[in-house]
Amino acid sequence: MNHLPVECPRCAFEEISLLATSPVPGVWDVVQCGRCLYTWRTIEPARRTRRDAYPDSFKLTA
Repeated sequence: MNHLPVECPRCAFEEISLLATSPVPGVWDVVQCGRCLYTWRTIEPARRTRRDAYPDSFKLTA
């Protein structure tokens, strides 16, 4: 994909690492947070990939 997410949806940390890419170029990436190690594919729904849509009961704080 063209770009990594800017923050972790779970803990809002801004260090995101690319772990894997789709065998079909540009379809999805697997990324991981550098603090809480939350891992997700970029094609998951917003409730798994965006901080503002992530369920409050599962969010982590520093």
